[in-house]
Amino acid sequence: MDSPQLIDLNKYPGLTWHEDFIVHLASIVRPRVYVELGIHHCAVFNRIIPYAEELIGVDINPEAGKYMLVSHKTRFVHAMTQDFVQKLMTESLMIDMLFIDADNVREALLKDFSTYLPFIAPHGLILLHDVHPGNEELIQPAWCGTAYQAAEELSRHSDEYEMMTIPVFPGLAICRKRQVQLSWQEPKNNKQAIKKRYSIVCICQIYNELIKGNLERFTNYVKPLADALVVYDDGSTDGSYEYMLTQTPYVIRGHKNDFVNERSHKQLLLQEALKLSPDFILWLDADEVLTANASEHLQTLCAACIENNNDGVVFHELNLWRSHTWRRTDSLYDVGWFVRLWRVTPGMGYEETQPGLHQRSYPSSVQRLQWTDSVQVLHYGFSSQQRLAHKYLVYQSHGQSGYDMLDRLISEEQLVLEKVPRELFPEGLWIDDEKPVPFTWEESLSYVEEYRAEVFEP
Repeated sequence: MDSPQLIDLNKYPGLTWHEDFIVHLASIVRPRVYVELGIHHCAVFNRIIPYAEELIGVDINPEAGKYMLVSHKTRFVHAMTQDFVQKLMTESLMIDMLFIDADNVREALLKDFSTYLPFIAPHGLILLHDVHPGNEELIQPAWCGTAYQAAEELSRHSDEYEMMTIPVFPGLAICRKRQVQLSWQEPKNNKQAIKKRYSIVCICQIYNELIKGNLERFTNYVKPLADALVVYDDGSTDGSYEYMLTQTPYVIRGHKNDFVNERSHKQLLLQEALKLSPDFILWLDADEVLTANASEHLQTLCAACIENNNDGVVFHELNLWRSHTWRRTDSLYDVGWFVRLWRVTPGMGYEETQPGLHQRSYPSSVQRLQWTDSVQVLHYGFSSQQRLAHKYLVYQSHGQSGYDMLDRLISEEQLVLEKVPRELFPEGLWIDDEKPVPFTWEESLSYVEEYRAEVFEP
């Protein structure tokens, strides 16, 4: 006869499905603070470490802490669940995901739920285990106990939270704390108002940018926005590499120009940037700067990214055309939205780094995106005949052809220009110049040829 204190795993297959479910949920939600009441052997706790910023495990058994993986993120608290909640009152800590698995008795579970609820962040999750025993035999203290009664009682309330139970033995209830349906419409409280400054590392790939007049503008206006600047020089021959060494200690030197391997270069850049332990990565090219007041807006965007559990922010690109203040809007020049700000997450990187042009510029780990127009990108890559000629000849040399992939870089037969408002320019970059007069196709080809020797100089 089976012991009443043990569960026959052959009789009840899939008993631990909830562990995989909770880990997968954490990988989607990415909680800033994860708390688990009753960690036992840390079967769930340790697997969530890659997906949370801070993890606290509470258990009455001092031996439980020995199973916790040591990390700067993790903390073991040897205490009763109600004793630890008293400590929370002295900490400015809001919990984004709470797993209650300490006691399967109705009264204890209800008490844990009610006392921890005030410390759950708006739209934070509370998970309750053992709330759907498979049959009457399993409603025993050693198995599921009376936890299901607590879930049943809690589900009758809906003012502060919503709750549902996955009806598969042993059961898992998921509760979301909320006042309104949409997280971004949730009223802020004082604890949420506590601001953190997020560290940002900017990465950039360069090739002969000094001769094009890009580097001084880039370093003057982009360096102040970031905590560090990491650069990959793709074999420059015009002094760009030497110039950047005067601006940042983090310069990777390519031995030869290898334009088609830009994705593998980005992987090298990302690896070097991650050594500096940033919260976010900002990707810009040397012929780009951000619009005015970017410093203030970047921190706000970082905070919103964390709050909404997003991985990246998408910026609009304003393509200046043969001028300092006129942007082109026809021929796909106004549809450029690029993922410029990346939230640093565990395992961040590119899945593939094969050669090729026009591949996805951001890491595969960046999946959940948000869009913004509070910060835009001023792109100077088309702002002069020289820069246009460089782009045209380089892309042509790599086999690009046709209007969309090549000719639109210099064709002005459909040219539509729009004046960029002065207030979008950082101080010192506004130059009120005349609207460019369209070139014929022959005139465009003519000025391109003037720069051929400069572009292909050994």
